[in-house]
Amino acid sequence: PTHEESIDLELDVDLGYDTTNLEIQLQVYARCYAFFTRSGLTKNDQNISKIERRELTAADACMNILQMANLNPETGEIQDHSTTAKSILKTFYDFHLSWFPSRDFIEQAQADPRAIHEEGQPANYLTYALFGRNGTMAFQDIFKENLALATSRIQADENREARFPHHSFPQEEGIARAQKGHIIGFREQSPHYVSSARSIFTSGIIDENIYNIFENLGGGVLGSQSYLMLNAGTNKGILSDGGIRLIRNFPNRIFKHFFCRDLPVIEPRDSLDSISETFSSLTFKNHNSCMQCHASIDSMAKGLRNIQYTAVNPEATGQRLLPFMKKYLGELAPSEDPHAWPDKDPSFYKRAPLGRLFYRDLNGNLVNKYFEGISELGTLLSQQDNVYACTASRYFFFLTGIRVHLDSIENENYRSTLSSKDLLYRKFIMELGQKLKQDQSVQLLIKRIINSKAFIEPGIGVK
Repeated sequence: PTHEESIDLELDVDLGYDTTNLEIQLQVYARCYAFFTRSGLTKNDQNISKIERRELTAADACMNILQMANLNPETGEIQDHSTTAKSILKTFYDFHLSWFPSRDFIEQAQADPRAIHEEGQPANYLTYALFGRNGTMAFQDIFKENLALATSRIQADENREARFPHHSFPQEEGIARAQKGHIIGFREQSPHYVSSARSIFTSGIIDENIYNIFENLGGGVLGSQSYLMLNAGTNKGILSDGGIRLIRNFPNRIFKHFFCRDLPVIEPRDSLDSISETFSSLTFKNHNSCMQCHASIDSMAKGLRNIQYTAVNPEATGQRLLPFMKKYLGELAPSEDPHAWPDKDPSFYKRAPLGRLFYRDLNGNLVNKYFEGISELGTLLSQQDNVYACTASRYFFFLTGIRVHLDSIENENYRSTLSSKDLLYRKFIMELGQKLKQDQSVQLLIKRIINSKAFIEPGIGVK
């Protein structure tokens, strides 16, 4: 995407003054500089004189600063190793971390994922989407490129013995530990292969397949090891049975993280067809009030049935266990109904991982899309307007302090709370989302927000 595109979105409100006024332009530049670098402008900043000579707009000058953190397409590291560039990269990495507040890594005795898996890995994908490939990365690729992204850091403590004094990883295992230090970019995690025959969580299943403990299981950020472990809400090698045992927490987090939505995401009438036709031993399947949430999260979780958490013993005894998420690689069991939803099926995890994305979009339209496996789920998410509007709303809040709540306009409880100002901001966010979906440039999204009256005057009122 080009960064020379004109910015053609605007809030329909009169501020009472000319936003191209030199003083206003300098204020806008000072504000974005402070946001990006978390420091104040210096008097000898070259962009100031260019704005004063009308050679640059404030938004263009802000982009010059932002792009200091662009990453080299070959190395994945910042091309400008100045303190300012590192600060900008860290600012947005921290901002993206805030999208994923959960830090409850699955922990078993002697199996702490934090030693080898980065807690902040989900933020790697969003930061890479902003600065990767010299700023030309397509946002949709965070759901489509199955990279095992790790941070590149300087002054890293490779051993991390101080944090884990009782159980260290054996050097002969050759494991790339999660790094500490100042972030300077991103790299693809080197694979480390283990035999599942050494798994401590086998559930009585013989599995002698070889697995890469850092493998991305598909769907971009969705299938990254850390995002799965932080959000799957399952442990001890539990196998999905279609009933009680499903990765239900994962769909709930997806709606929250990437749709900016809380359950339920459908209307009561939408879940009527999901109620069990005969009495179910699972009480929630008999009641529409329960199914208004379960119809969405269980439908999606069925597409993740072949994913489970495990941990293997290192070859050296007395060392820490190696935890990771894996896919079932055995022979698929036949399925009488490709979309069956049993109360309990011991072979459920062996069947084709057919799932459904089921929700009402922001305009109130019912989305009912089937997918097979986490990769197809990632592709589906990359096509949803709601995902782009959510992303726009998060950047908008970060840069203006204005929080825009998103939900289906069909939701009466939501609709009744919207003021004229709320409706104005909602419309603007949805337009920003549409532009992001079209050009796939997060940098252009930021430029549009900076160029808007909401950034110039965050306290604007609407009559």
